Amino acid sequence: MRLLLTTQDFPPDVGGTQTYAAEIVAGLVDAGHDITVVCPDRPGAAASDASRRCRVVRVAASFDAFPFKAFMTVRRLLSSGAFDGAYAVSWSAVVPFWLAARTGRRIPVALAVHGRELLLEPMRTRLASWAYNTMRRNMVRHARLLLPVSRYTASLLEPFGVPSDRVHVVNNGTNPNAFSPTDGTRIRRELDLDDRPVLLSVCRLVGRKGVDTVLKALPAVLAHRPDIMYVVAGEGPEAGDLKSLAGALGVQDNVRFVGRIPYADLPAYYSAASMFVLPARQAEPDVEGFGIVFLEANACGTPVIGARAGGVPDAIVDGETGLLVPPDDPEALARAVMELLDNPDRARTMGTAGRKRVEADLNWSAVSRRIAHLLETHVKPPRS
Repeated sequence: MRLLLTTQDFPPDVGGTQTYAAEIVAGLVDAGHDITVVCPDRPGAAASDASRRCRVVRVAASFDAFPFKAFMTVRRLLSSGAFDGAYAVSWSAVVPFWLAARTGRRIPVALAVHGRELLLEPMRTRLASWAYNTMRRNMVRHARLLLPVSRYTASLLEPFGVPSDRVHVVNNGTNPNAFSPTDGTRIRRELDLDDRPVLLSVCRLVGRKGVDTVLKALPAVLAHRPDIMYVVAGEGPEAGDLKSLAGALGVQDNVRFVGRIPYADLPAYYSAASMFVLPARQAEPDVEGFGIVFLEANACGTPVIGARAGGVPDAIVDGETGLLVPPDDPEALARAVMELLDNPDRARTMGTAGRKRVEADLNWSAVSRRIAHLLETHVKPPRS
C-alpha cells in the first residue's frame, strides 16, 4: 500500500506522539508498505531522517502553522496519483487533506485519535470558534477510518456522530527490546539511594501529571516506611512549585528532582525503581490519552500505579500489571503504594505480568500490524 502520512510530531522532536508516529512508520515499512511522511522541518532533521526506510518530506513551518503550510506540499504529492490512502497522526495534520479535497484532490484518510485534539478550544471569538469547530467536525466525520488509542479517546468521538464501523481502538505500545529489565545499580549509586524503596515518576512537570498528588501522599507513606525515596524525572513549568510543595510538606529530604534524563537511561531508571507512580488527573483539554510510560516501566519489570483518568485504564490492568486509584486522592495513592511495599512478591508478579503483556500484545510491532490491517481493509481502494 502506498501511504502518505502527515504529522506535526516527528523525530528529532521527542514526546509520546512523536514516538507513536516514528514507530508506526517503521512498523508499516516492515509490513511492506511504501510510506512518505510529511512533517515540519526541525534542527537535526537530516541526520534523523537518514536512518529511516521511508521518504520524509519536511515543511518549513512552526508547529501551529504546519497544517496550513503543508497544504501545497500535500496537494503536489497527491497530484502525482502515487498514493492509495493517507494517515494523519493528529487531527490537525488532516487539514492539508481537507483543503486538498476542496480543490479536487480527494484521497481516503485515516486519523489517529489521541484525545487533546478533540477537546481543545483555541479560538477566542465566537465566530472563530464556530469556524474551527465546523472544520474539525467535518474532518473527523469524513475520515474513512478513526484509530483512537484508548477506549476513553474513542468515547470523545461520540458527539461527532461518527459511524461505529469506522472507529477501531488500537492501544499504544512500546519497544520491549529497548525497554527491558536491566541493572539499576548505577542510578541508585548516582542518586545516593542505597537499597531504599524507590518511587519513580517520569513526565513533563505540568499539573495534569499528578506529581503533586504523589508529594501529598508521601507523609503517610513515610510514616509507614521512613526510608522511602521519590525520584521525579522531567522538566516543565511546574518544577518550582513542586519543589516548594515538597518543602512545605516536609518531605524534601526524601525527594530527588533529577530533571530531564537521557532517553538511553530510562530503562535503568525504571529498573532501579520499586514502582512507577503517575496519578494523572483529568484536566481537559489536556488529558492522558493512554500513557506509554506505564508500558515502558512494565516492560522493565516494574509494577505501576496510575489514576482512573483518561486512557490510563487501558494502559494498566488493575490488580495484574499495577494498581489504579482515583485521581486527586493522596490517601488512596498512599494505600496503594504501601500495599506494594508490604507485598514485594505481589509487586514482582505485577512487574512480570506487565512485561509479558508488552511482549505478547502491546509492542509496536503488534500495534503496527493491527493498524496496517485496518488501513488495508478500510482505506486502500479496491483493485480495478
